[in-house]
Amino acid sequence: MTFPLLDLPDDIISFHLVDCLDSKDIINLFLTCKQLYQILNSPVVWHSLYIKTFSDLGTDDYSFDSFYRWGPRVYKLRANSRLLTFGSNVFARLGEQIGPVSSYSGHYERVGLQKRIFKPITIDSIRNIADISAGGFSFQILTTNGELYYTGHMWHGGMRLDCPGPESRDDAIPLSNVHNRGSSAISRVETDQSNQGQTHFISVSSGRGHFIALDKSGIIWTWDSSFQSNQGVPLRLIRNGSVGANAVINRRITKIRAGWTLSSCLIDGVGIVIWSRRQNCTQWKNGRPVNSDGEYPAAFVSIVPKTADGNIADYVVLQDVLIYMTQKGRLFKVDNITETLPGHTNPGTRLNRFESYIKAHGSSKFVRLSGSFRTFTVISNNDNVLIGKSSCDHYNTPQIVHELQHKSISTISAGDYHFLALSRAGKLYTWGRESRFNGCLGLGKVSDIVNARIGHIDQQDLIVDKPTLNNIDGTVLAVAAAGWQSAILVGKDY
Repeated sequence: MTFPLLDLPDDIISFHLVDCLDSKDIINLFLTCKQLYQILNSPVVWHSLYIKTFSDLGTDDYSFDSFYRWGPRVYKLRANSRLLTFGSNVFARLGEQIGPVSSYSGHYERVGLQKRIFKPITIDSIRNIADISAGGFSFQILTTNGELYYTGHMWHGGMRLDCPGPESRDDAIPLSNVHNRGSSAISRVETDQSNQGQTHFISVSSGRGHFIALDKSGIIWTWDSSFQSNQGVPLRLIRNGSVGANAVINRRITKIRAGWTLSSCLIDGVGIVIWSRRQNCTQWKNGRPVNSDGEYPAAFVSIVPKTADGNIADYVVLQDVLIYMTQKGRLFKVDNITETLPGHTNPGTRLNRFESYIKAHGSSKFVRLSGSFRTFTVISNNDNVLIGKSSCDHYNTPQIVHELQHKSISTISAGDYHFLALSRAGKLYTWGRESRFNGCLGLGKVSDIVNARIGHIDQQDLIVDKPTLNNIDGTVLAVAAAGWQSAILVGKDY
């Protein structure tokens, strides 16, 4: 039995049919006829389209109420957004090779012997960005059609054995010749050397000197060796200490997180798993690197206890600590994750001081979590912002930045020593330490910052103690920070 689509009730189309479609199909449905456009032109559909296009496995930085206030504007801003980068440009990690004759030569100043970029650089060589992730020496960029790129000439920073990687050097992976366009320092990753085409990625996450990505078929790929260049390695996940058929994990992966020197993912029915080493590649099969048995190299994973019941809302992996947030908004810390028992890590302990603070200040739970290196940040349902640091009682005591409380902050991203905070209104705030005047705060020339009493100089560093509004032309839609560099996605109304 068949019946016209328009005979369906409006709520069935908006709330149920749209859920079964991908982003391209939703757009095509908009263009079908005027009546369907009117039905679909609702906050719930625009919100769904935004999530499917830009946040498949990531964080939705704009809450559902934003779409009641902004309607399609949020989606259109993101669809037409541009990537801006600022900070250290060692290894061309900002995505551009900046020299005396480049178009960005006016974006830097001399501070002693340092060449400091004080104005954000607009990266025009790549558009349609779904997500951007920041590693210690590079940015990883995921496009809306599933292509994955990285910035700079050395995403690994020359790291050797300090990041997760092969047990011994890969024999099968040659150094690739990466060709950049003009002054651009952005390269696309490689996965399949056969004629079957490139892999469609849906999520990416960056560590200090490595990154991982999840493809549409559910396979995790890793870039984790300084000899690897842009060729990815597909992985099989094997329970550490187990043998036989039950050792292989084939369940659905819902989140991926690259830690400082670890990799991890969240798996349905299994929980959070972490690994530090994988088998090396010795040959090729069907255009992909494999181990000596002709299979994808195995990563032997350890499981975080009590995370398998579907109760994990989000988590981050720091230098030697894992922080996770439950669906009820509770916060837990797992210590010494590199010192694991066979197949399992230490259990998590509750961060009671964080929860006590928000309950005393009008909140009932945490709703957002982010972090990198030795810092994590949580945001409560009443806009309390708390920061945990290794230097603050080993993450157990929250640091309160008063300028951020109840300011509608949607997300915070941390580099080695600097922070980017994004408000739901699209405003950017930056603060922290610019090591060797690296420009990662993006607040302008050093002399202007000091004269305005926004910051001060400490030997070879610039310090801005308080969150300071960064006057970006446009609406900031996403932020990413790591190491000594920062990136933002900015949309404008044209």
